[in-house]
Amino acid sequence: MANDVLVSFRGVQKSYDGETLIVKDLNLDIRKGEFLTLLGPSGSGKTTSLMMLAGFETPTAGEILLDGRSLNKLPPHKRDIGMVFQNYALFPHMTVAENLAFPLSVRGMSRTDISERVKRALSMVQLDSFRNRYPGQLSGGQQQRVALARALVFEPQLVLMDEPLGALDKQLREHMQMEIKHLHQSLGVTVVYVTHDQGEALTMSDRVAVFHQGEIQQRSRRRANSTKRRTTPSSPSSSARTIVWLASWSAAMASSAWCAWRAVKKVRATAVNVVCRR
Repeated sequence: MANDVLVSFRGVQKSYDGETLIVKDLNLDIRKGEFLTLLGPSGSGKTTSLMMLAGFETPTAGEILLDGRSLNKLPPHKRDIGMVFQNYALFPHMTVAENLAFPLSVRGMSRTDISERVKRALSMVQLDSFRNRYPGQLSGGQQQRVALARALVFEPQLVLMDEPLGALDKQLREHMQMEIKHLHQSLGVTVVYVTHDQGEALTMSDRVAVFHQGEIQQRSRRRANSTKRRTTPSSPSSSARTIVWLASWSAAMASSAWCAWRAVKKVRATAVNVVCRR
């Protein structure tokens, strides 16, 4: 339904040199309250698409709409979008509480409202006792929780996450996956998540859009039991096709890496033969 759509990419393209398209004719609707993952290898256009939605990149062509309003000429700070970066992007000279208060103070909120929201956000990510610590005094997982709380503290309708768990070890990454998914389900906020990890995408997402060479090659259907808003049943055959396509994509990436390794090995062997003949 049209009223259920929060974000729309309409014929969006992006080129940095005026010739090569990094994103090619992107058409995608993101519904309110869903968790959509943009999945693909490096250079596939997934992060560029996210950055255009955030306002850090400008589309070369096409239009991006948020709740029916064009974002093309709207600066990032006026889009009311939360952002979680891979490197956390916390202010090192501010305490945890001050980092969370910053997006509220620039929006002109009163001290009472700021204090209450910071307290609620810290409780949400279970960091109440860390409010007076600085980022350098926190572990990687704790810093990521602060970054997540800062993105949610001003209650945006949309949160963007650019490979936020990439710097964490496997065990902590899996734990944070469950925490992020729990927050999404409890708050009902719309999340657009970027990753190259297939397992992460399938574990956390309501839908997955698979990017390759600037285009969406495959997109899965929404899960039927994701939230109360979602009523469209998921087709087993559709899910199977998505998983099969992901497996094919993974195999293609592995095949490419294998071919590259063989080519390098062949070049080295040739160089050795030339040296020996001399």
